[in-house]
Amino acid sequence: MQFKLILDLDEVLFREASDIIIRFGSSMAIETYDAIYLACCYFLNKNEETIMVSSDKIICKVAGLMGMDYVNPTDIHPTIISVG
Repeated sequence: MQFKLILDLDEVLFREASDIIIRFGSSMAIETYDAIYLACCYFLNKNEETIMVSSDKIICKVAGLMGMDYVNPTDIHPTIISVG
């Protein structure tokens, strides 16, 4: 099974990514491409119930701090972490 999702990378998403870098960039080492990914997930999460998936522990932590539910598929027993 494959899923395709297409989002327009518009000014709103880039502004959100910029805010994520300002908020978490230095303390959590979030880089530009991480921030764009998180901004897309955050945008989707605001419009419908979604679960962010990442094997990056830092991205998962930031997602939780942003109020998003997430799962790390590389955990020994992957569990959805619900924060919202």
